[in-house]
Amino acid sequence: MSSGYEFTLTPNGILKRNDLEDLVSIDSDIALLLMAIEDALKINRQARFDDELAHLKELLSKRKRLIELLKA
Repeated sequence: MSSGYEFTLTPNGILKRNDLEDLVSIDSDIALLLMAIEDALKINRQARFDDELAHLKELLSKRKRLIELLKA
């Protein structure tokens, strides 16, 4: 599975800055959400994360769509 970052470069090595920023932003949001879930689990192992998991699915779908656009 590719990380997607390789698609932020053109074939001649020029960085697609906006695409890179979009990808980093999504990855940052995913990481922050996972850290928030981890912190909540440390406090309450029985906590429910329906909203957080729905948001995580949304972010992952957004990332997949971006990667598909970058591949094209």
